[in-house]
Amino acid sequence: MRFTAMFSLPTSVTSFLADERGVIAVDFVVLTGGATAMGVATMAMMNGELGYIFEGAATDHQRRDARPSFAYAPYDPGNYDRYTAMLSTLSDHNLAIMSAWGNATRDTLDTADDEAASRFFEDFDAAITNAYSGRGQSRGTGDEYEQYDLDRVAGMLGFSQSTRPATAGG
Repeated sequence: MRFTAMFSLPTSVTSFLADERGVIAVDFVVLTGGATAMGVATMAMMNGELGYIFEGAATDHQRRDARPSFAYAPYDPGNYDRYTAMLSTLSDHNLAIMSAWGNATRDTLDTADDEAASRFFEDFDAAITNAYSGRGQSRGTGDEYEQYDLDRVAGMLGFSQSTRPATAGG
């Protein structure tokens, strides 16, 4: 018996290997597997960065324009719930006045050094957005209001001149 004949493949195997039908399917499977492996490798590499992003969303590094309202974590949950309940009782017009005050005040307090005022504002501002959401409405972006109207609505909510933060409009 010859050496090459002893190690030769049966004709059915050689004809299978020589047949080019189905090559595209094999190529597709190999390329799809490679793309999946690249995706898994990329996610593994980005794991630390994604954790940092999610951690930042859960801490006090919150800004209204950088987070959706449903992801807001109140500084003082009790007061936040109280503010939301109070604001929900306002008419659409009076809620719009508080919204305009919040919109006008936001930029001022984003740079403020007063931690307590910033935390009050963040909770109150999110409660305004929540009150709009409870009505199935979108909060407007307007920032113009009359000081008289603000004083009137703030008084209705139980905030006296001495207990509310400084206003941007007056």
